[in-house]
Amino acid sequence: MEEIEITVVGAGKFGTGLSQALIRNPWVKRIDIKARRKEIREEINSRHQNSRYLKGVKLDKKITASPFRFDDIGEKNIVIIAVPSYAQRKVYEEWKAYYRRQRIIGTSKGIEIRIEGETLKSLMFSHQVAEEKLGEIEYWHLSGPAFADEIARGKETTNVLASRDFYSAKNLAETLSTKSFKLEPSDDLIGAEFAGPAKNYIAAAMGRLDNQAPAEVTRATRFVELILEMIELGGKIGVQPQTVFGPAYLGDAFLSISPKSRSYRSGLGLLKRIKERSSQPTFESPLTLKEWKIAFDFGVFFKDLEYLLLLEPGLEAENVGPKEKIIEKYLLPLPDEREVWIKITEIKRSFRYLFQKEERIARRNH
Repeated sequence: MEEIEITVVGAGKFGTGLSQALIRNPWVKRIDIKARRKEIREEINSRHQNSRYLKGVKLDKKITASPFRFDDIGEKNIVIIAVPSYAQRKVYEEWKAYYRRQRIIGTSKGIEIRIEGETLKSLMFSHQVAEEKLGEIEYWHLSGPAFADEIARGKETTNVLASRDFYSAKNLAETLSTKSFKLEPSDDLIGAEFAGPAKNYIAAAMGRLDNQAPAEVTRATRFVELILEMIELGGKIGVQPQTVFGPAYLGDAFLSISPKSRSYRSGLGLLKRIKERSSQPTFESPLTLKEWKIAFDFGVFFKDLEYLLLLEPGLEAENVGPKEKIIEKYLLPLPDEREVWIKITEIKRSFRYLFQKEERIARRNH
């Protein structure tokens, strides 16, 4: 087997932790982390640590950092995109002029939601953003239970590495797996990408529930209900059962209902902020556009492709009212109901287009 060089785009917590997890593979010769901040690059290269994002973890000397540019990425490099979903488009735009068909692994646990002004411009899975900007690509998606500090310290876990072709996923999974960071191959690319926002939704919902200090039996029941909700929604877009009951979905959801999870913490914090802003327990004040986008990134998700859940189903139900009223109050501070429903129609149309596109690709590949 040839030695492997990896480029990790993004010097945040997960990008750094994943680098340390993968460098334990004996075939990985070097990992270069693309970092925008000069002080992070200098610290990784001189002190072999990233104290801003991964305090207390010593990095292997084969991990280096370089400026955030793409003209120096080798043609045979594996490129891991370790930035949030909202930042992927800009990365691919910067890379496009220098792209040489390198293999790409996405790690985002969200769906891109791009808003210009008050207009929804896109709603895409990670590989679709990459295809739109780079054209024909070789793409895999990594998903599963992985707290950055734990995988960096060599704690055992299994993640899913998915692509449209099983044997392609199998070959790369076997190539990159280590004793502590095992990769399970899958041809359910949409399932692996869907698992991230699904577990975010579950974690944030559990965080919101825990604001009420529920009994353990209530908590367990709600967790199962949330899993079943996401299974139902996943089934509508063709997520495979083995993905649902594997590490990408169920494993990551279980991991994420803890205070270490950002999605869980956002669920705790979002409801508190709404309560603090409102003089009534009915939470009348709407979220701003920025707050809505943050809420989406950290756990809000679509249910039945028709409405956004920014509150728990049933929470203060006698005061909040029907779900369409929740949209009216919390989606955006729009002036009238007609504009709200126009936006919902845009969302539904975007989803329908994305899923039809995936069906065409699947038929062509088979």
